[in-house]
Amino acid sequence: MFQHELSSQIDYLEPCREAPLAGMARIPQSVAEVLENVEYRWSIFAGLSDPATPEETTQRDTDRQTYPQWLHWSATGKPAVKPEYKARCMAAMSGLPFAYCLTWDYFDFIDTVDCGLLDGDPDALIQNDYDHAIGLMQQEEQHDGVVYFK
Repeated sequence: MFQHELSSQIDYLEPCREAPLAGMARIPQSVAEVLENVEYRWSIFAGLSDPATPEETTQRDTDRQTYPQWLHWSATGKPAVKPEYKARCMAAMSGLPFAYCLTWDYFDFIDTVDCGLLDGDPDALIQNDYDHAIGLMQQEEQHDGVVYFK
């Protein structure tokens, strides 16, 4: 999903293409699997994916009781997905810093744009998402141990 580079003896994830990064969290490669798993769990929670096992159904139901503040539906009954809700819910589910979860979602958005799945100028779409994400990031207290892009 993401490329990585060696920096200060820690492998960090990098987006698949050039994009604004200043102020976003540098995600250690070591937490990528946790983020992948919690994103899948979140997709079931949000109704974007169907549970594949009875355990996933039970987990979805438990998560919906535990985290109702991050589950919103549109007027048409579809999940209303907002990066802030997704990142906050993923952080609560995983125990990882919000900064990692928000940056993960931003990198995922970059991948989506890079695949040509969205209409519009790719650079403008990414800049808009970055502006929103960095605004959320700046509202948060920085976690000890989280390294940020300069």
